[in-house]
Amino acid sequence: MTNIDRDTLAAMLKNNPDLGLDASSLSGSVDLKSSDGEALFDAHWQRLGGPPLVKEYTFSPARKWRFDRAFIEAPTRIAFEIEGGVWQGQGHANPYRFEEDCEKYNVAQMNGWVVFRFTPQMLERDPDGCLAPCLSFLYGQMKLCL
Repeated sequence: MTNIDRDTLAAMLKNNPDLGLDASSLSGSVDLKSSDGEALFDAHWQRLGGPPLVKEYTFSPARKWRFDRAFIEAPTRIAFEIEGGVWQGQGHANPYRFEEDCEKYNVAQMNGWVVFRFTPQMLERDPDGCLAPCLSFLYGQMKLCL
């Protein structure tokens, strides 16, 4: 397992301004927000050589449902959700929000989406363990269409 410290990640973010992320949000804070999780996700996805993803992809315009990141060119549509606020009992851990998310993910699955979900803490603790299986799955799906 390859892990990365906050200073290295902050340097990666600083050297990649097109990610549109603020590296200062990573200094010292253990309590990561969803946007920090998305920054971690983007930096590690890029480091692992992942293909370009669509940010904030709207998969259901009528419901205004979006995925944090999506790969829409594979035969299987693949989405990534960074679930913030879990450890504070806020955000996606709120019972009402949790039920809304269940509905969203069920509809997504019925429409052919594979959804990978992570908390920012998971991405901080073991980014390769989270993302490497996703990349393997994605590349496996892409081989199916060759």
